[in-house]
Amino acid sequence: VAALSGAPVDGAAAVVLLALWALSPLWIWWASAPRRPLLHREAALDPQGRDYLWGLARDTWRFYDAHVGAADNHLPPDNVQLTPHLLVAHRTSPTNIGLYLLAVACARELGFIGLVTMTTRLSATLDTLERLPRWQGHFYNWYDTESLVVLAPGYVSAVDSGNCSAHLLTVARACELAAEMTPDELAAAPRQALARTLQRLRVLQPPLA
Repeated sequence: VAALSGAPVDGAAAVVLLALWALSPLWIWWASAPRRPLLHREAALDPQGRDYLWGLARDTWRFYDAHVGAADNHLPPDNVQLTPHLLVAHRTSPTNIGLYLLAVACARELGFIGLVTMTTRLSATLDTLERLPRWQGHFYNWYDTESLVVLAPGYVSAVDSGNCSAHLLTVARACELAAEMTPDELAAAPRQALARTLQRLRVLQPPLA
């Protein structure tokens, strides 16, 4: 552009800059390629860390189990206020919905629920999603979970839409893997979850006098 406008241009420098610009896809590919660390070592959690994360996962599922039901069209709340009194925010977003669906799949993987409960919960929420108003196929960013009305101002969020799409793809793969499992494989996770729960109860049980 500078040359066409009559400004003095250093031809050699321009060739170098144009060459670098033309090769930019190569640099982007090289910078984005996954790299294995020189000292690749799997990080292992100690038993205490595993127990903590398992308890955190269990408590997370208890939240969804308590607050997602037919009264809110099987949609998760955006948040729940605990103090000074219980107050449930009856609104949700595509990110909230995607995280809930992913939590359902993880709950089955961890043995908190069985295959039937997983499919029942996923089906109920997916049925609701089919009834939600959309803009050119995209979900709006906020819905009232009781009436399914779009909350004003209605808009589409690229971030939330991307989050929901990624969660849906992950949940779909989880369903495919669950469908390929044998009955014994499906029963293993609930048995392990029961054993962990019993262990947790024993730790919390006060000593007998």
